[in-house]
Amino acid sequence: MKRLLRKYKKQINAGIFKKIVAFIQKPEVEESVANVIVNMLPKQKGFGAKEQKAIAVAVIDKMTDKIAVSLGLQAD
Repeated sequence: MKRLLRKYKKQINAGIFKKIVAFIQKPEVEESVANVIVNMLPKQKGFGAKEQKAIAVAVIDKMTDKIAVSLGLQAD
């Protein structure tokens, strides 16, 4: 069993990462992660939750796109 695991480790890991990236790229997941990030950030005058959320969603989208491209998937 260990020999098989060592032999197919790259393919198994790639499959797992592809599923994770596909899940994270969903718009509703990006929104929920952005909400968590925005709730942790301190409130600034003139830079409210709406603007912070827009930036957080853009950052998460860029990050998942770079990960997807590195795995050979399409960026959204």
